[in-house]
Parts: sequence; structure tokens; C-alpha cells
Amino acid sequence: MTTYAELITRSLRSLGIIEASEVAKGKELITGLETLNEMLHALITDGVDLEHTDGAQQDTMAFPDDHIGPFRYLLAVRLSTEYGVQPTQVVFGLANDGLKQLQRRYIVPDTLEMPETLQAIFNPNNLYLSRL
Repeated sequence: MTTYAELITRSLRSLGIIEASEVAKGKELITGLETLNEMLHALITDGVDLEHTDGAQQDTMAFPDDHIGPFRYLLAVRLSTEYGVQPTQVVFGLANDGLKQLQRRYIVPDTLEMPETLQAIFNPNNLYLSRL
């Protein structure tokens, strides 16, 4: 299980803000936690309703393991503006792929149902036929 602090540390490593052997601490951790909680709430606008409640640094993330990778790279992209660094193409690509993965899991497409009154005049090959 991954804690919020561990995820923030991995995201900062992905950006090169901290070295592979370092852990996030102090202001890095505070900024990372604020940004992570904001991001998890904001994912609803992308169709990913996690029903998130804010977590603390040492809290274990209550999400399936397959969410951690997408969260790591999405957070890295968001944190890049805080630190004035440009995420690499790889980080940006992994964030984009991760968002799509989350959307596939959470978005339920609406189904279009045709009223019976229209079914009699609808022809999928010619679109609509006139009854006149």
C-alpha cells in the first residue's frame, strides 16, 4: 500500500526535483499534498469521480493499486508548474495514458434510446425517411 508521502516523493523524482535516494520533506511535502488532494478532487471534471476525501502525508491511499501509476505522473505534471520545470515527454505521455486509463474505468457512457414513435421512420442506412 502506498502513502500520500510516498506518491509525492515518486512524483518529485519523476521531475528530477529530488534525487532517487531522497524523500520529499518540508515544503515539498506540503505543496505536494495540497496539489495531490486538489488533483484527486478535480479529476471529476474529467469524468473520474473518485469520491475523494483529503488525505494526510502518512495516510495510506485508499485506491486500487492500478491507480497509483496514473496518479504519480498526473501529479508530476501538476507539480511541474510549482517548480518551474518542464516534464519530459515520457512523464507527460504516462500522465496522458494514465488519465485515459482512469477514464475508461470510471466513465459510463450514456446510451441513446430511440422513442418507439421514431423507430418506425428511422432507417440507419438513409438516416430518416419521411412518412409524407
